[in-house]
Amino acid sequence: MSVYLYGQDYYMYVNGAKRTFAISTTKLFVKSETPDTASLRSTLQKVNTDKVKNLYIGSQLSRVDLQNASKETVCNLLKQWNAQADIAYTSPVFVDESGKEIGALTNQVFVRLKSLDDYSLLATVAAKYKVKTIELADFDVRTYTLTLDKDTARHLQCRRVTV
Repeated sequence: MSVYLYGQDYYMYVNGAKRTFAISTTKLFVKSETPDTASLRSTLQKVNTDKVKNLYIGSQLSRVDLQNASKETVCNLLKQWNAQADIAYTSPVFVDESGKEIGALTNQVFVRLKSLDDYSLLATVAAKYKVKTIELADFDVRTYTLTLDKDTARHLQCRRVTV
């Protein structure tokens, strides 16, 4: 599966078929750098919040419900919140052609190696893209979770990375 994010065109390929989707104008997610919920609430409320209906603050991942927001408003909120030091990342919720919510982005990527011998290649690519951490998944000896830092995650949102 590859995901491409260019401007307002959001799509991915699943089993060779292109699936397009849009961003929700009613919901987005925010991940905090720290579990301090009071600090996160304060940070989120600093930004123009006249379109924010509800904040559901979790220990690090929070949901923001919006009312009467346009795609431009959602993108502006994401941009403003991403600029805050204590925000790890923000993501719109993606919806398919029928309006069904299908997911959101995170600052983590799962990589499954073809062979155990490919770890050195993974490490080389991870260093090139300044990956914050590489952790072996609990469920498979060839699968790793890569956590991207804030700048790398934002940079890669508009690129396809192949190895």
